[in-house]
This record gives sequence, C-alpha cells and structure tokens, in this order.
Amino acid sequence: MKHFRLLGCTITLFAVVFSAQAQELSLSKAIEVALKNNYNIAIAHNETDITAAQNNWGNAGALPTVQGIATGNWNSSLSNLDVPSIYASQMNAGVELSWTLFDGGRMFVRKNMLEQNQNLSELDFRRNVLSLTFSIVATYFDIIRQTQQLHSMREVINYNAERVSILNTSFNAGMSAKNDYLQAQIDYNNALESAHSQEIAIIAAKRTLQNLMGNNMSEDFDVTDSITFDPSISIEDLRKKITAVNMDIRAGQKQLEITQLAFRTARTQYFPTLSFTSGYYFNLTNSSTGGNVHSQGPQVGGRLVIPIYRAGQNRQASTIARINTLSAEAQLAQTRLEVLEDLEQTFLEYENFKKSYEIEVETYKLALENLDINSARFRLGHSTSLEVHIAQNVYMQSATRMMDFAYALKMSETKLKQLVAQ
Repeated sequence: MKHFRLLGCTITLFAVVFSAQAQELSLSKAIEVALKNNYNIAIAHNETDITAAQNNWGNAGALPTVQGIATGNWNSSLSNLDVPSIYASQMNAGVELSWTLFDGGRMFVRKNMLEQNQNLSELDFRRNVLSLTFSIVATYFDIIRQTQQLHSMREVINYNAERVSILNTSFNAGMSAKNDYLQAQIDYNNALESAHSQEIAIIAAKRTLQNLMGNNMSEDFDVTDSITFDPSISIEDLRKKITAVNMDIRAGQKQLEITQLAFRTARTQYFPTLSFTSGYYFNLTNSSTGGNVHSQGPQVGGRLVIPIYRAGQNRQASTIARINTLSAEAQLAQTRLEVLEDLEQTFLEYENFKKSYEIEVETYKLALENLDINSARFRLGHSTSLEVHIAQNVYMQSATRMMDFAYALKMSETKLKQLVAQ
C-alpha cells in the first residue's frame, strides 16, 4: 500500500500547467460551482421543496376547513291578465366549518405517506448530486489525463525536432542519406498533428465540464489538481456500509414503505367516516306578495358514513395495494443484488487497474530511460534514426497507457465511493 501511495505521487508530479493566462480551477471548486449552477440539480431541488411543502396535516385531511358562502337569485313572472307582475329575490350568506373527526385512521396514514414521499424526494436529490459529482470528477480527471498525454506528445516533438536537426546537418555534410532526414521530418510532422488533435480534445473536454458547471463556454481555465489515489479503500468496509447507505437501496426501502402505507390506506376504506359541520348563516327572502323572510343564526351538524357495499371497490383496492407491496419487496431484493454485484465487479476492476497501473509506471520509467539513452547515442552517432524512432513510439505508447490506467483506476475508486454515498 505504501508503494501504491508513492505511485499516486508519481502522477501528481506529472501535472503541468500550460497557460498562465487561463483561470485555475480546482476539483472542489468545480463541484461547488456545478452544485450551485447546474440546471438539473436546480430542478431536483425544486422537486424536493414541493414535496416538503405538501407534507402537512392539511393535505393529510386532518385539519378543518372554513369557507364563506353566498348565493342569491331574483325572478319575476308576467301575466296577460290584469294582475300585477310577481317577483321574488333570495340571498343566503354564511361562514361554514367542516371537520373530519374520524376516517378509520386514513388521515394519519396519509401524513406518514407525505413524509415518506418527502424523504424519497430528498434521496432522489442526493442521488442527483452524487451522479453530477461523478460526472464532474470523470470529466475533470479526463482533462488531466489528456493534458498529460499532450505533455508527452510535446516531449516527443522535442526529440523529433532534435533528430531532424541532426539528420539535416548530417545530410548537408554528406554523411547520411536523405531518406533518413525525410523520415525524421515526417515523424516530426505526424507528432505535430497528434498534438494539435490532442489540444482539440482537451478543449472539448473543458467545454463538457463547463456545461456541467453551468458556466460560460467561452471562459478558459486550467485544471490545478492531479490524479491521486485513496489508499484506504477496503472491500470489507465497503461491504459493511453499502446496504445501509447506498442510495438505490435506500430509495427502494422508501418505495416499499410507501406501498405498505398505500395498502393501509386501502384498508381504511372499510371503516366508517364521522365528520362535523357548523356555521353561521344569514337568509333574506323578499317577494312582491309580501312574504318577506329574514333569518340568521348558527347551525351545528354531523355526518356519519358507514360503508356497506361499494361493488367490490374496497376489496379491489386492497388487493392491488397488496400486490404492489409484493412487487416493491421483490424490486428491493433485486436492487440489493444488483448493487452488491456492482460493488464486487467494480472492486475487481479497481484491483486490476491498480496492478496494471503499477506495472505501467515501471514500464514508463524504463521507456523514458531507453529513449534518453538512444537519443544520447544518436547524438554521438552510435545509434540509428530508426532505433530512436522506435524508442519514441514505445515511450509514447507507455505514457498513454499509464495515464489511461491512472484514469480508469480513479474512476473505479470514485464509483466505489459513490456506491457507499461518499
């Protein structure tokens, strides 16, 4: 493990800043800005606020409702007889209170369900945060990976430029064939093309990161962090934590609780409902026949509803709710299996990439030393242009593989932490 930590430090030394004018961006700052500006996170946060606003006793049906009411009408009738027209008007107004006192416990179950919906929404929000964080980490370290590859390409360009210069001088002095000089120039041009393509790839990766952060696409920046690794990861610790903290498993548990509450809600349909009403009412009736009536005063009443027969709707609702509960239990069990399988597979990949990275670091050191030796021997005329060309290709391939393994190792590490909500 100590050796692995030293290898992580090796990659740290490879981080290179190419533009002094560009703004520096750390990984922690990128995550902070993304969580503040990302539109998907904003939408998920709004959904959480909605479920929090809905979680109250009023929506559960446990609180009384008070309303003012007013009605009025006027009518008249005409006759072709020598009888005066008849008209009448009526106006009613009042304040009315209605309160469900007992509904079989449905109001308490609804309140619990509203709370569980809020908890599920908060879990979904945290899953969105973890997903965005993973995307930020992946894109950020991809920029580092590609930047280091560009650094290696520029080193090869320097070696090629030196080889072109030496062979050009040698050819002009009549000491070497022209085809060696031409091949060196071709290798130099190919290296320039590769470096240019790599610069475009880095720009595209930066734009992807800016999009995730919700930032202006025209702003340039340089990454300041480097690829380092956490040596404390243990599969035993991950196995102990994962069933209790994994977001997918916790969301499945909440979904199961909600379906269980839905079943309890369906069962309350068998119980009677008792409600209480009261109010203060005002009535005024005027008529051309002289029947003027004026009344006002309080009224109190109650209503008891006993379900006797509803064409099997109560039984159907209970059956469907019970089946939904069984489905939620099966889905939760399946989610646990998939998450545990994902954990084991990801850790296996993590161990594989770790070993491959360690081997490739040693290979990189050997390839770099071999390139330096061949280049020194070429300057002294003890090595051929082809040998230097081969050494350059071996070095470039090793540098690319090393950074690819480092990136894959970091992504496996990040996914393991995401599985345990870290």
